[in-house]
Amino acid sequence: MTTNYDAIVIGGGHNGLTSAAYLARAGKRVLVLEKRYTVGGASATEEFAPGYRNSSCAFVVGYLRPQIIKDLELAKHGLEIKQVENEFFALNDSEYMLLTGDSANDDQEIRKFSANDVEGLARLREMLLPLSTFFAKRMLRPPPTSKSGLRDLLEWARIGIDLVRLGRRNRNRLVQAMSQSAGSLLDRYLESDQAKLPYAFGAISGNMNDLDTPTTAFRLLHGQLCEVNGVAGAWGLPKGGMGAVSDAICDAAVSHGAVIRTSTAVKRVMIENGTATGVELDNGERIQAKVVLSNADPKRTFLGLVDAEHLAPEFREDINAYRMESGTFRMNCAISELPDFLCKPGNEPGPQHQGMIYVLPSIEYIREAFNDTRSGNWSRSPIIEAVIPTIHDDTLAPAGKHIISLSARYFPRHLSGGRNWDDCREEAANCIIDTFNKYAPNFRASITAQTALSPLDLEREYGLTGGDIAHGQYELNQLFTMRPHADAAGCTTPIKSLYICGAGTHPGGGVSGIPGYHAARLALRAL
Repeated sequence: MTTNYDAIVIGGGHNGLTSAAYLARAGKRVLVLEKRYTVGGASATEEFAPGYRNSSCAFVVGYLRPQIIKDLELAKHGLEIKQVENEFFALNDSEYMLLTGDSANDDQEIRKFSANDVEGLARLREMLLPLSTFFAKRMLRPPPTSKSGLRDLLEWARIGIDLVRLGRRNRNRLVQAMSQSAGSLLDRYLESDQAKLPYAFGAISGNMNDLDTPTTAFRLLHGQLCEVNGVAGAWGLPKGGMGAVSDAICDAAVSHGAVIRTSTAVKRVMIENGTATGVELDNGERIQAKVVLSNADPKRTFLGLVDAEHLAPEFREDINAYRMESGTFRMNCAISELPDFLCKPGNEPGPQHQGMIYVLPSIEYIREAFNDTRSGNWSRSPIIEAVIPTIHDDTLAPAGKHIISLSARYFPRHLSGGRNWDDCREEAANCIIDTFNKYAPNFRASITAQTALSPLDLEREYGLTGGDIAHGQYELNQLFTMRPHADAAGCTTPIKSLYICGAGTHPGGGVSGIPGYHAARLALRAL
């Protein structure tokens, strides 16, 4: 067995696999080491009941860049993505909002609540478009680091040129978006809660903040960067679940010679004279490599895999203070029939079942849900995002049966009163089911099997510190050249030949492959 590689990738999540695929594609000898029994990390498809498979953590794709799909020939390796167009908001017993992406339909839906908001939404989109275009371009560019080398100076120059091209008005808007709350931004353009809801949800998705937190307007903007099958702003469902994304990337890496070892835990990164030289496994095996890339989150990388003696105390303190918590509780349920919503009855497949489903009736509902967490409790009336993948993909469940994915918030990692998630998991899951059942009264009775992942489960099983699906909060001091630290920006680290390739670096979370892409390009320059 080869014990000396050009590159070792710690963690077989989709970003680690992306790094491996690009490095192997360039002719390098690559080894991927994954602790779990399967690759994919938080982008995996797993069986949770006999005959029922589904995405375990992430359950929609939108940030995966077309360039990565093309470079790695992911379609050739089996990736198929179905665009999801509908957004269904269950508002109460009699009212709903169903957005389909068709402008005539969507304008009509908004007019039900406010005629003025049709124009307000047009103004909001006009404001967001140049800013999202600016950030979309930056996603595939590494941020400059604090090292002030020639590449960093050139990157700052590129940013300066792009800012000049934005124009004065849009530069001012950019500053506002980077600093203000999503709530204040939406209030400026829209008057009805209903028109605000799709954008409000985007601002809190994967974030343990409410709408009134400064900088959440940037998270709202970040949510506009998704794209599926060439359609900007779209989300999609991979055939076979989110594991199909990771499997396709893995197949691409293996086709170029990468070696994948699962059920293999890394104990530490070996470092000599400030340079990473390989890894030591839990079983004591040592493997040499010219570069090491970590798909683990920043805390696990710098506070767990790297011995304290190799990092400055201040750096370790900063990483320890790096905020990681998304407030997410994940469930998968096998159901015998589709939800029959009070506001839009019917348990035969309808437009309300075909896309994203939200239990999110008002803006105040978000604020109340977050306020519950201030005392160390979970939301009594949680915000629920759901999707029924079997509407589009019959490979995930037995014939005639369905699966529903639910992602609920806010559920803090640490509970008050000394309570532990192992003792509270079932109670929290019942809270989510009961909340959904208020809007679709047949839901609880339709469940034939279920699985629940608390923030602790996400941390323990999938290596997501704090249960944070994005490897770090979207806050101004944890973005761009500060993600996760000024001395570890753009996939670099204070350790020579050690790189971060996970969502804890620019541009952040979502199943995008971009951190892995950036890390591979950086590592290739060192090889």
